[in-house]
Amino acid sequence: MTITVSKIGDTADLLGESPIWDSENKCLYWVDSVNCLIKRYDPKVKQYQSWKTPSQIGCIGLAPNNSLIVSLADGFYALNLESGEINTLMQPIPPNEKVRFNDGKIDRFGNFICGSMGIHAEPLGELYRMNRVGESKKLANGIRISNCIAFSPDGKVMYMADSLDLKIRAYDYGDGNQDLLEPRIFFDTSGLGSGPDGATVDAEGYLWVALISALY
Repeated sequence: MTITVSKIGDTADLLGESPIWDSENKCLYWVDSVNCLIKRYDPKVKQYQSWKTPSQIGCIGLAPNNSLIVSLADGFYALNLESGEINTLMQPIPPNEKVRFNDGKIDRFGNFICGSMGIHAEPLGELYRMNRVGESKKLANGIRISNCIAFSPDGKVMYMADSLDLKIRAYDYGDGNQDLLEPRIFFDTSGLGSGPDGATVDAEGYLWVALISALY
């Protein structure tokens, strides 16, 4: 396998997260979480565009009608890419200022799966699933830093990690509507001296994981 790595642009992000390739429009989205910016790069014309958000960004996902779904610190939002308007989709009740949303993905069935984290890495985070009509359900709790959310090509396995546990979990995910059962440990990263962060699955079913450089 030959892997080519190239840098996009000359401006560094304070915290670059959640890269997503839009295969229909042939452009790349990602976020600078701390700077509260959603960015888009069109490699064909080498053009950048960005949108400002009102709070720190956890992750984004592609959505219909020229929009993105965005997890901000306190909930899920829809960003209209044409107007820049941001509308609330879901906020946990009651709100908790000690928690913010972090990593997430669109599953193979069109649901948005996103987990939160304790601001100071306390086990206060929760994992939510929101379907296409905006109905949400809590799937798990007691999470310190939710990360590594990804899905097998057929959508029947979900990967997820609490980064501070140093273990990637694999859940039987079914049709995207069922509760989560007890997971199996897919991979233990402790032997690598690091914890799992963002992740994705390629077309052949291999899980690619970014490791953090330091542990808390």
